[in-house]
Amino acid sequence: RVEEATKSYFADVHEMRKHGGKMYFANTQLIKPEKAGYMPNFIAQDLRRNKINTTEKLVGKITLMTFVYAKFGEPHVESFIKPFLEKYGQGGEKKDIQLIEVNVQENMLKQLLLKAFVPMIRKNLAAERKENYCLIMKDISKTRKSLDMTNQYIGYAFLVDQDCKVRWAAHGEATAEEIGNMLAMTDYLAEKKDQ
Repeated sequence: RVEEATKSYFADVHEMRKHGGKMYFANTQLIKPEKAGYMPNFIAQDLRRNKINTTEKLVGKITLMTFVYAKFGEPHVESFIKPFLEKYGQGGEKKDIQLIEVNVQENMLKQLLLKAFVPMIRKNLAAERKENYCLIMKDISKTRKSLDMTNQYIGYAFLVDQDCKVRWAAHGEATAEEIGNMLAMTDYLAEKKDQ
């Protein structure tokens, strides 16, 4: 188990250095609903340590859902979150469009550290982002790989429709084209939902 974790760590770091966190560019079109897979349900906790099921938060809303596993991935997800919040806010007039941030710690030692830093996260995170900030403190590697989140040092972003289907995915630092596509796709999904 230790050998496997060490091998994975070095492979992830090597891949991160080689590609700079960007292994490929995000699709320029939404995945059709009939071909899209469902976002799995994650049992997580919020910043007040309440247990939550992520699917309950996703149903009926258009969601940008981000995943970060390590400090290296934070600027990656932030590059998607910032323009998303600038356009839609969080819980403002567009209540059917939301951001859900997921911080995952699969390593036991890092879980303890994350628990210790929860008060600091709560203090430093903007008020509108606190409600949908989720902590997962367990190994989700099988589920992570099914969503193509293969490198723990890269941040990931997904557009999830009102039926909990993953319609678009991106990773690494957002490009201008990816940001433009993400925002246009969010508008399109919100429009279709309201029809």
